[in-house]
Amino acid sequence: MLRKKQFWMIGMSLCLFAGNVLAQQPVAQTEQPAAESEEAKAPAPVDGFGETYGEKVEREQSAKKAQEAETAKEEENGILAAVPADNDIDYGAIADVMFANPSAAKADNTQPQPAAPVSENVFVTLSDPTTKANLDLGRTIEIKIPTTANLTWNFDKEYKALDYVSDKTENGYFQVVFRGKAAGDETIYFDSLDMSDPLNVKVLETKMMVVKVGE
Repeated sequence: MLRKKQFWMIGMSLCLFAGNVLAQQPVAQTEQPAAESEEAKAPAPVDGFGETYGEKVEREQSAKKAQEAETAKEEENGILAAVPADNDIDYGAIADVMFANPSAAKADNTQPQPAAPVSENVFVTLSDPTTKANLDLGRTIEIKIPTTANLTWNFDKEYKALDYVSDKTENGYFQVVFRGKAAGDETIYFDSLDMSDPLNVKVLETKMMVVKVGE
């Protein structure tokens, strides 16, 4: 009986010792689950009840709509207006035109201009009694008159606006060439003479060539 009492006392001593050791150990702090931080953001419970799932969905939708409204307002004011990705408008070219450099435009105007068309020589066949033609300075006019072997064409060779160059009879035509030397109008008279009888020269017809020499 005494031995059992001793064992019981030894067991009680061991239990007390173990209890004291455990009491002296620091209490480990357990990490709160991440869900608590999310729940902390939720509105405070009303009348002792937390936010329901429906209220949470409604709150998130309201926040999303408010953000969309703010974005639309900023785009309307042109603050964050974005250019569509498929937009093919050349905004760079428009800016170049709007903010063109005047000196660059002036430089473009200094580009070589096309040369003025070069005036050409004039060729006229006198078939009517009077014919008119325009001639540039420095250019020639070749006048052709149908003729026969027994005809001679008489004309003056001295003019203020024209220089006589040459004359000949060839292939059934009497041909005479003048060159424009000064601005003005000149009338050349061509008299057809029948020289078949030297003692009886006849004037058969007269043709007039009116030449206007330009500046």
